[in-house]
Amino acid sequence: MSAIEIFNNAPDLQVQEDSAATLARRVIADEQLEVSSLNIIFVDDAYLKDLHQRYLDDDSKTDVMTFNLNADGPIEGEIYISLDRARAHAQTYRVTAEMEVARLIIHGLLHLKGYDDHTAEEQKLMREKENACLARYPEGVAFYDTGY
Repeated sequence: MSAIEIFNNAPDLQVQEDSAATLARRVIADEQLEVSSLNIIFVDDAYLKDLHQRYLDDDSKTDVMTFNLNADGPIEGEIYISLDRARAHAQTYRVTAEMEVARLIIHGLLHLKGYDDHTAEEQKLMREKENACLARYPEGVAFYDTGY
């Protein structure tokens, strides 16, 4: 099994690290991903917007960015997730924050597997894969606000 590390770097929002790692391990196994290491880094909008600008020359907010640091062998991945976006999407799409965080982890793992979402057809396929994974893990990822 691959090494999975979870980093909670968002100032006011956090996920339960064990919950996130368990979901990632299940998806990695189900999707038969060859992963040597995976870091899932939870950040705020400002951090991910800066990353988006630096690496994709796009200054808009985004919910998830994925990097595979080893193109020639087992995945050495980093998934950056904005918990601010997760919370906003949860409200917009009327789902729980736990399910939206799970969707973003799954989305990042699908990118590491090679799925893309640049075209409408790719987006549809990715959404179908996300939904299939979410159906297998209805508990989502424990998520809480520490800003009170």
